[in-house]
Amino acid sequence: MFDSRTGSLRASYYGSSEDRRLIGEVLDAATARDRREFFAAFLPRLADDLERAWNVLARGPYAWSEGRRAFRAPNHPRLSRGARADWLLGTLSSCTPFEQDALWFAKWADHLGGWRGGLGALLACVIDAGGARGDEVLATLTAALEGRHEIAAIGRQSIRALASCARPEAWSTLENLLLRAQREEGLRQVILESVDLAHPECFARVLRMIAENDLARFSSVARAVDVWFGMGWDSEAVRQVSSVAERAARWIPDCGARNAAIDSGVAEDVYIGLHLDAFEDAVAVVHRAQPLLRHSSHEVRYAAARLLAGLDHTAAPGALYEALGDPDLRIAALAVDLVARIPECHPERPDLFEKLEAQLERWPTKPVKSDPIVWPWCVHVLDRASIGRALLETVGERPFARLRAHADVFDSSSRAVLCGRICKGMITGDRDTRATLLDFLGDPST
Repeated sequence: MFDSRTGSLRASYYGSSEDRRLIGEVLDAATARDRREFFAAFLPRLADDLERAWNVLARGPYAWSEGRRAFRAPNHPRLSRGARADWLLGTLSSCTPFEQDALWFAKWADHLGGWRGGLGALLACVIDAGGARGDEVLATLTAALEGRHEIAAIGRQSIRALASCARPEAWSTLENLLLRAQREEGLRQVILESVDLAHPECFARVLRMIAENDLARFSSVARAVDVWFGMGWDSEAVRQVSSVAERAARWIPDCGARNAAIDSGVAEDVYIGLHLDAFEDAVAVVHRAQPLLRHSSHEVRYAAARLLAGLDHTAAPGALYEALGDPDLRIAALAVDLVARIPECHPERPDLFEKLEAQLERWPTKPVKSDPIVWPWCVHVLDRASIGRALLETVGERPFARLRAHADVFDSSSRAVLCGRICKGMITGDRDTRATLLDFLGDPST
């Protein structure tokens, strides 16, 4: 699986997310000594660094999808297994052709081409290990960002390394580079794409810089803030973007101010405060957000529900199920969509299918576009087809007739999934399933 000379490592690197989680599970179950021996088989001069990085990244962001947020779960390392395996496979794939030490990679990482599999995170761990070796790597990367090194260059890996380490002098170098970027939008974008996933203090410093230096006037900054906080401001919303950055910078180190924001009753402040809590512990924040689903303000309830819907871990759906009964269908829609996306039916909610059936009575018979809530981009299409997708995922062991009774709300994708499951024997055959397959023969969707 990991032999790069045979090509199987590259095949694994592009494998499924489930494969990566399995790799992470196996490595987490191994002893530190066994992991180090495993790493040494590929990169003997970096084995200790790889072991250190594997453990550090367990406390880092656990998501690696395109719409990722920098949410962390330091007390639940299983959540980060997929992200860590993704980092490891990319690092081994890019580094194994070169039997070199950390200093060599510090000089050449941004010349090797492509996305180099997280070398920046590895080099950050080398820096934080201290000693002459760590200082030399830091000096090399600092010289690269200041344009003083004969080999090392400014690039994604050197930026990620300085942003991820715990050395304030490295962050100062990065801040100076951000200010010097001026019209170099590409360079600014690379910096901003690294800092939220890096050291929290570095992230807070960059947020302060955005607010204090009016950097929100640049489109890459507006886009970065949108990605960091799951928002949708455009490049013209300079004041709003600056305001979000300024509040976040103040609240990251001040837990009391963050709690006051969450309790303020102001929906945007509630959302930002919860988001910052999730940057520290996305599992613990569930217990902070769930009571807000019963708040008297529909906007506050929406802010809490939107945060829960974006956490991307299995503890969130159990909390958000409560929102299915919310009188505001825009809030209920967040819960319905999450059930369809993460369909685990927790033991404490065996009636989830019935709760979804009850939604059908409340929703309009034809798709309706809702008014915006909290922010102008928060507009929902209230479509019973979304409930159909959720019903398909939560039917469990119930008779197929219960599902067939709602066939009229299935869109073409749900009908295709249902057809596939019948054909694969995942839904046991009887007259109802055969009749459904016959109906599919005349389905208007190819």
